[in-house]
Amino acid sequence: MILYIDTGSSTVKLYEWKEGKVKLLKTKSFDFKKDFNSDYGLSEQGERELVNYFLNIRNDYPGTKIKVFATAIFRKMSKPALRKLSEKILQITGLHFDVISQELEGFYLEQALSVRYISNKPLLLINIGGGSTELIIKQDGEVLERVYLELGVRTVLARFPHINDEFSKHSLEEVLKFVKTKLPQKTIVIPVAIYNGGELTYMEVAGYDLDKNEVFEDIDHPRMINLAKFQARNREIFQSVQLSELEKYMPEDPLWMHGARACSAIAQAICEKFQVKTIVPSDSNTVHGMVRQELLVRD
Repeated sequence: MILYIDTGSSTVKLYEWKEGKVKLLKTKSFDFKKDFNSDYGLSEQGERELVNYFLNIRNDYPGTKIKVFATAIFRKMSKPALRKLSEKILQITGLHFDVISQELEGFYLEQALSVRYISNKPLLLINIGGGSTELIIKQDGEVLERVYLELGVRTVLARFPHINDEFSKHSLEEVLKFVKTKLPQKTIVIPVAIYNGGELTYMEVAGYDLDKNEVFEDIDHPRMINLAKFQARNREIFQSVQLSELEKYMPEDPLWMHGARACSAIAQAICEKFQVKTIVPSDSNTVHGMVRQELLVRD
């Protein structure tokens, strides 16, 4: 068994690789962007919380091999700040803190999401983050285009401050309209999108009307949903599902749900723009591609 800790700007995810399968064990939300400074790194509180979280995992799994990798905000840290943080993590926890490049993260993500997709029809990969979004357009196994958007969950939360009231005071339609102003003017028609970031679990617990994945066969991607069903449930979650109810859907990390409305609206706007008909929700992430690549190297 190997444990992987995926460290992002706002979420740290712990995965287990065992008997050929990757399993998400738990997630925890953080606010590492608060008082972040590229020259000095995380705030004292943020650094303390991160180190303590790593230490708790280390203590909970004695003798287990643990790999830690980081993305997003950690790439923006100065070399001295990153070296200081890495040395502190190693000294206290014994774990090596590895910040991977955006290019390598993208490669792993493509491996995780689309390696089983064999249709010759175009495919859209949607990776929505806190402050940015990456779209990858593929066909016949090749990347046709990468689109990086300065748009993420925090962008929407800042623009629509009452989206996380018990019932959103902002309509889904006005959020969609705003998001579409940030999307590329020219697009092509893409029938299938794979939408990752814990979305399979989210859609299952939040009551989306999912069907069996008929597009491609992959144990990590068992379900799909058509755009009309996705739109309908998104509207309900904006209008008639209380935030406190959403939090109950994920009791181990209720703060995760504070990005649910914003993230779904971004995904819906993207799918409408590209005329996507079928969405495959995915829990796969960078770590899934990392494991698949490591297995290829071993073989």
